[in-house]
Amino acid sequence: MLQDQYDDLYVIRQFARLQFSSTQDLKAEYKKRLKKKCPLGIEREELILRLIQQIQKELYRPEQVRSEQEIKNPAAFNKRALEMAVQGSTTELADGTVLERAYKGEIHVVRRVDGKYEYKSNRYNSLTEIAQRITGTQCSGPAFFSRKTRIAF
Repeated sequence: MLQDQYDDLYVIRQFARLQFSSTQDLKAEYKKRLKKKCPLGIEREELILRLIQQIQKELYRPEQVRSEQEIKNPAAFNKRALEMAVQGSTTELADGTVLERAYKGEIHVVRRVDGKYEYKSNRYNSLTEIAQRITGTQCSGPAFFSRKTRIAF
């Protein structure tokens, strides 16, 4: 499947997920993604539209301007990135990284592909989104994946 088709499918899945989300969850996601409170009195459909627009913006934005210096030791780079993570920031691991974390008897595999995190055929912007999906609780992705995790490249 081509990357554009994969991205389009991802947006469609996100739209379906939003349609089945509660208004309270939509407002929380709005605050998380747009970094501001949800406007009072906004219609549910408008809220979903704004979230989809933000998701598309995040997905299709040009590669973030990063110092394009070659990462000479990806394992050390990734370990340091997880250790130095601060709340509210996105942890950037080297593309090609594979994280394997055992949790409640199941092995969870996350891959870093094209600047996104891939877990169970879905793409995520952050490790925290994945950690929260795995645990069902509010938790830090870098903290979750820095413990008991096998990091490969």
